[in-house]
Amino acid sequence: MGNFSWKRDFKYVMWKETLLLLVMRAVSAGVVFAILALAGVGAKGANPFILLVGAPLIILIIILPLNIICLFLGSLGIPLMGLVGFASSLFVVFGDPLLWIVDKISKKGIIPVKKFYPINFHLLIFALREEGLRRAEDSNEQDKKQELKVEKNKWEGKLVVETTTKLLGFDMPSNETVLEIDAEGNVLAGIKIIGFVTPKGELYENLGGGIKKSSGKPLFGDKPLGYIAGGTWYSPKGEKIGKWWKEFKTEKIIKDIGL
Repeated sequence: MGNFSWKRDFKYVMWKETLLLLVMRAVSAGVVFAILALAGVGAKGANPFILLVGAPLIILIIILPLNIICLFLGSLGIPLMGLVGFASSLFVVFGDPLLWIVDKISKKGIIPVKKFYPINFHLLIFALREEGLRRAEDSNEQDKKQELKVEKNKWEGKLVVETTTKLLGFDMPSNETVLEIDAEGNVLAGIKIIGFVTPKGELYENLGGGIKKSSGKPLFGDKPLGYIAGGTWYSPKGEKIGKWWKEFKTEKIIKDIGL
């Protein structure tokens, strides 16, 4: 399962079924590689028998430990671990369509998990007990609600002002970040929350209460900090202060595609 959480799901893992599925996928990948070698597809002179036996061993002895390490480091927030784990999983993906077909044509089914697709870009697919599945599904629903809430804030980014910097005696134009807007809609000065942004791009200071205190609407006593329009940051009186730069986060993109 791509949304596995070590902290939430570890105690619900059925290790026998999880390892059985991995072995089945590894063997299936070996069969596919052997068939491709017999058909003359791939490296010239490849021995089908060596691929049939060697591919599963490589997956289980080398690729599996590497993937587990990447999965654990990724859960700690270390960048690009999901991408490394995704690359290592490609070896086993070749066998998934064959295993999926065999499971569908068998009367009782042979795959020990409920959700298995013709292509699965995760080396480890954890089989969970019923209670673990329910907890994971509930957590997924909460995550989706949170993502929808975050998506409503389209103003995540930086508020910058134009300045000049001395370089070799010349005045060079540059930009200085004054405030930042996070994914939830909080306005930050450095790491300190000082206010919030409304869905319309209006900025307010509310003594550190942030978006949770206001729910995105100005309350009595909140101080206007201006507004954003067309990529420009204006003062409450409509005077140009600086620019608004949209924030792009590579780690969020990787997570969204399930890496």
